[in-house]
Amino acid sequence: MARATHATVLAVSIALILGIGAGGAIVTSSAIAAPGFTMTIGDLEPYTGDLGPLGAPADKAVKLATAQLNQAAKQAGLAVTFKMITADTRSDPQAALSAARQLIDQGATCLTGPASTPESLAILNSVTKARRIPMLPSASSVKLRTVDDGHTIFRTVPPDNLQARALVLAVRQQLGGAQGKTVAIGYQNSPYGEGLANTFKQSWTAMGGRIQGPFGYDPNQPSYDTEAGKIVAGGPDAFVFADFPDTFGKVSAALLRTGKFSATKLFVSDALAVSPIPATIPAAALNGAHAVNAGSPTGTPEAKAFNTLYLSAPGPKRSALDANNFDSGILCGLAAIAAGANTPSLIAAQLPKLSGPAGTPFTYLQLAAAMRALRAGTQIHYVGVSGPIEFNAQGDTSAGTYDLSTWKNGALVLVRQINAKE
Repeated sequence: MARATHATVLAVSIALILGIGAGGAIVTSSAIAAPGFTMTIGDLEPYTGDLGPLGAPADKAVKLATAQLNQAAKQAGLAVTFKMITADTRSDPQAALSAARQLIDQGATCLTGPASTPESLAILNSVTKARRIPMLPSASSVKLRTVDDGHTIFRTVPPDNLQARALVLAVRQQLGGAQGKTVAIGYQNSPYGEGLANTFKQSWTAMGGRIQGPFGYDPNQPSYDTEAGKIVAGGPDAFVFADFPDTFGKVSAALLRTGKFSATKLFVSDALAVSPIPATIPAAALNGAHAVNAGSPTGTPEAKAFNTLYLSAPGPKRSALDANNFDSGILCGLAAIAAGANTPSLIAAQLPKLSGPAGTPFTYLQLAAAMRALRAGTQIHYVGVSGPIEFNAQGDTSAGTYDLSTWKNGALVLVRQINAKE
C-alpha cells in the first residue's frame, strides 16, 4: 500500500529518574550517575517510488530494533526511552531531503536510511554534515566512500565493491570459470548502477572473462527495446543487472520480447532482491534467476533469533538488507547510551568506537549487558545480526556476507552464502 510522508512513533515508556539536590531542590536525572533521556531514531525509507518494495521491510526492522533497545534499557535499569519516527523518501533526493528535515525537526538525532546514494548525498550536503547528525544509509554505492561527510555517515551494508566481488564469484561458479566467458551487463544510470557495473567489469576481465557492454539506461526512457537487443545479442553466457525494481520491470519486459533472454542466466544485485516478485516485474524475468544481497551469517544465535523475531512480528516478510537495517537501529541506540546524551555530535563520535575489533563483544541478545558495560565506561564491540561490524576510516565495513538466492515460484530461496573481503 502506498504511504505518504508520515511519522510513526514506536516507544516503550520508561519513567525518568529524579534526584534530590542540595537544599531539597529537585534536579533532573542528567545530574546523577545514570542520566535519563529520550532518544529519537529517524527512519528514512522509500515507501513509494522506484525503491518502494524495500521500504516496508526496512521500516519493520528498525521498529524491531527500537523495541529491543527499549526492552534492554528497562532490563539494565536505565532511565532511557527510545522512539522511532519515519518518513517516506519517495525514492527521490528532494523528497528525501524534505523527509529528513521533517524527522530532525521532530527530534531525530540519528538517521537510519535512506536507501539510495542520491538521497543520501542530498541529505548530507544540506542538513546532516553541518549539524553533525549521524546517518546510517542502506545505500551501498562506493561513491559514498569518496565524499567529505565530516564523519557522519556509517554503513552496516557492505559497499558495492564487495557486492560486485560477490556477484563475480557467483557467476564464475555458475559458469565453471571466467576464462573466455561473456557476461552482458545492464544497469540503471545512477551511482549505484554505474559503480556496480564498472567494478564487476574490472574484476571479470581480470579473470580472463569478456564483457558485453555495460549498457546503461535512464529510468524514464519511453522504450528499452534497443538496449535489450544489445544485451542479448550473440547469446552471452550470463546477464548481470544493477537496477531498481520499477525500472527493471520495464527493461525485463523488453528483454522477454527479444525471445533470446533466459532468466536462468540472470544475476541481479541487492536492490532487485525482492520477494515475492512484485507485480511490476514479469515473473518470467525472475523465476530461475539469481540474486546477490548482503545477508546474515547463518547458524549464529543472533541470526536465528532475529529470523524468529522478524517472522513472528506482523508486517512484511524478510527482504534484502533487513538485518543491516536492524543493526543500524541498534547502533544508533548504543551510541546514544555510550554518549550518555541525546546529542547528535556525541552519538556520531561514539559510533566508530562500537564497531571493533577492540572491545568486549556483545550481540543484540546481550543488549542490557552491553548498555551496562557502556555506562561503566567499558569499550564494546557490537557483533551484528549481519555479522561483525568493523567501521573503517570511511565508516564502512571491510567484509561482507552475501546471500546467493534463486527465485522459485515467485519467491527467493537461499542457495548458499558468499564471503567477500577487500
